[in-house]
Amino acid sequence: MLVDRNTETVMYESEAIIEYLFRQYAQRPVPGYYRERVWQPVLGSMASVASAMRGLRANTGKRPEQPLHLWSFEGSPFSRLVREKLCELELPYTLHNLGKEHWTEIGPAKQRLKPGPYKPIAGGKRDAFFKAHGRVQVPYLEDPNTGEGLFESARILDYLTAQYG
Repeated sequence: MLVDRNTETVMYESEAIIEYLFRQYAQRPVPGYYRERVWQPVLGSMASVASAMRGLRANTGKRPEQPLHLWSFEGSPFSRLVREKLCELELPYTLHNLGKEHWTEIGPAKQRLKPGPYKPIAGGKRDAFFKAHGRVQVPYLEDPNTGEGLFESARILDYLTAQYG
């Protein structure tokens, strides 16, 4: 489900969401790469089986008063583990996308291809995160209910289980 607070739009269904995002924010039709393919549901199911069905089983946890905040990007395998746990516990959260800004950022935070200290693009989301936390690393979870802020997926998973599981 997509909730776009910029336009007060609420949408379901992947294909409609992708079309909306390109139309609304890129002012263009959906590129071929992002168009739905008949075989995509099969690949999605295979990925779920490979991850031992994590994120598909509800195990309702203790509900927080305020939604949690997760900084992540879609391709991060460590962030996926946290998103799966949040789904399993049925915990409300806001996802803050923190995508990589350049191909030289490929790889773990401490092994980037670009030598030297990391400098995000000024004025961007990564820059704001870097200024607030002194580094850019995902996943990062903030819990406004307890004041906790955690890096590292293993620590986050342990925290979610102990606090809300």
